[in-house]
Amino acid sequence: MKLLMWFVKIVLTVLLVSSLTLLTTGLIVQSYAKSLLASFNIQWEGQPMGLTAMFQGALGGKTSEGNKPGNGTTDQPTGADEEQVPEDAVSVMGNGAEGSESGVDTGNDASQGAARMEVRKRAQEQIQLEDQTLAAQAMGRIQAHRTVQ
Repeated sequence: MKLLMWFVKIVLTVLLVSSLTLLTTGLIVQSYAKSLLASFNIQWEGQPMGLTAMFQGALGGKTSEGNKPGNGTTDQPTGADEEQVPEDAVSVMGNGAEGSESGVDTGNDASQGAARMEVRKRAQEQIQLEDQTLAAQAMGRIQAHRTVQ
């Protein structure tokens, strides 16, 4: 009888420690993920994981999001619309220097070339603006860190 009671105590201790470890790890990872997403101004989609969802996930059960109809596996993130490709788009992957060998019209006429240059210019301006914004944010954080110390 003493052996059985000892075994039950060990099993209950293991279950308690495992549950607490799972709970604290899940909560810490979830809060870290939220803060990481918030630093990039990304909103958390869906419901945050609750206690039962964490245990269901640990035991291999499906969470409430997995039970919803219409949740198929796709390569696109949730809420992403299918991208519309322009008719005059040129593939950049797998094409050699000669467009005629692959059967792709490279569109060397002046109007398409000018349009492409305008798109590139706008993209470069957008990238420069984003770089300046990120640099300003980084400098603000560095200055804030220096004032705290």
